[in-house]
Amino acid sequence: MLLMLWLNVAYVDHHLDTNPAHHAQHHCQLFSGFQNGLSSALPILPAVSGSEIRSSVEKTQRRPSVHYAYLARSPPHF
Repeated sequence: MLLMLWLNVAYVDHHLDTNPAHHAQHHCQLFSGFQNGLSSALPILPAVSGSEIRSSVEKTQRRPSVHYAYLARSPPHF
């Protein structure tokens, strides 16, 4: 049990980059994934006018649904 807890702490400590000099020697996948995921620039959103939004919305048609009895392990009906 203690070995498992120690390995978990060692794994987290390794990937949290508490010692940056350690990662200068190698590039582990999780460390490089965190660096790629953290971007210093804010995302730029395209400017969309209200008329473009209204023209892109499609009209939906409600179809009559057949109501079956609730079956075991089936999702709830809304």
